[in-house]
Amino acid sequence: MKNHGSERNYRLRHRYGITEAEADRMHAEQGGLCAICREGEAEHVDHCHETGRVRGLLCFNCNNGLGHFRDDLRVMDLAVLYLLGQVPWPEGDLEPCSAPRREPAPTRSYHLTGRYRITAADADRMLDRQKGWCVVCWMRPAEHVDHDHDTGGVRHALCLPCNSGLGQFRDSARVVEAAIHYLREAWGETTDEEEIARLAAAEDEAWRGLLEAVS
Repeated sequence: MKNHGSERNYRLRHRYGITEAEADRMHAEQGGLCAICREGEAEHVDHCHETGRVRGLLCFNCNNGLGHFRDDLRVMDLAVLYLLGQVPWPEGDLEPCSAPRREPAPTRSYHLTGRYRITAADADRMLDRQKGWCVVCWMRPAEHVDHDHDTGGVRHALCLPCNSGLGQFRDSARVVEAAIHYLREAWGETTDEEEIARLAAAEDEAWRGLLEAVS
């Protein structure tokens, strides 16, 4: 068996193709702080799931935020607008989401009233206005009430990935913009134009497949 040194060194080599010394050097270069928010501790290795290339060290929240948004710059751009109060409603007639709505839980009314101060009828009207779609990505059914954590005011209904992604990025347009800059900088440094086009096409194909699945 090859001698990989410490267990941490083995995990880093096996999963990310970097050594413990390289991870420590990256940590020092970032000043121990997350490469996105510059606030949390840089404790998670972030890598491109398409190429395997390590991009930086992130905090728990920012790493999860990228995961929920699937590194999708288009959706993250829309998320920034959403957090700034500018919902990008699609032009023209929007077909209702055909995905079946889940059977309401027996405690739904109690939960909506207690947590968001709205009724089940209010939530249903909100879903009807959105035609059942998440108003961030417009690709998945809206299943979760989103609210401003500072004011408590309900904003709209979102899909699970977008709702969770916003939460991981602390409902902060600044942090989401920093994440967008982080990804664009990583792409610019590690890929050529053909590779960027290939990755973008792969993302588009994945989204088309998802849309067909819920349409």
